[in-house]
Amino acid sequence: MALSACQGTGPVDRDASMPKNPVPAVEQSGLDEQRLSALEMRVGSLETDMAQARPVLKKVDVMEHHFRALSLELDRIDATYTQPATQPVTLAPQPVLSTAPAVEKSAAKPVVKPVAKKAEKPVEKAVEKKTTPKADPKVAAVTGVRIGEQKGDLTRIVLDTTKPAEMRYDLDNDEHLLVIDLVGNKWNALKNMTLKSSPMVKAFHATEDETGAHLVLELKKTAKVAQTARLNPSGPYGHRVYLDLVPAK
Repeated sequence: MALSACQGTGPVDRDASMPKNPVPAVEQSGLDEQRLSALEMRVGSLETDMAQARPVLKKVDVMEHHFRALSLELDRIDATYTQPATQPVTLAPQPVLSTAPAVEKSAAKPVVKPVAKKAEKPVEKAVEKKTTPKADPKVAAVTGVRIGEQKGDLTRIVLDTTKPAEMRYDLDNDEHLLVIDLVGNKWNALKNMTLKSSPMVKAFHATEDETGAHLVLELKKTAKVAQTARLNPSGPYGHRVYLDLVPAK
């Protein structure tokens, strides 16, 4: 009977400390993996942010370096200009002005001496002539340039050559240019010159290429070609060609 009393058929009462809805247990290993994954994501985000901010940080560092150098330079300049002068400044003595009335001096009349007029030089001795080294006579070449004024507002341009030369020209009054070509010749004379005294020619420059020598003259006024000619050796002069320019009317 005692056993039957202990084996009752009614429901067994639960422990009062147990919750009515128990929470299932979470394994410790799964929790650690979640924490590690979140930590790795945060570290990756920080690395990305640092990579993006690295150029800006470099610029800031460069600017800071420049500002530091500028500050040192300003301090040096300030120290230079704030130093007291070590040497006294001496003033030059001022001239004493005389109170006596000025005496007017009579100006001496200059003595005017008669100037002898120079004879007109021929074109072969024009002032624009400049000597050049002697060229090989076996090679056709221009060895000299002479520009002079003749009567009747005529400007003559003479080219000395080692051999008889063929001269061609092209006059452009719109550009105020005269181009003289000597076919098959080299240029062994003065290459550039500015003429101040010539009323017609301002300057010239010369070049040469496979076709020959070329003389380009800048003109001061509108002109026209009066004549051209080739001269044989005569006296102290060798072969020559010349071109006469006159003002165009």
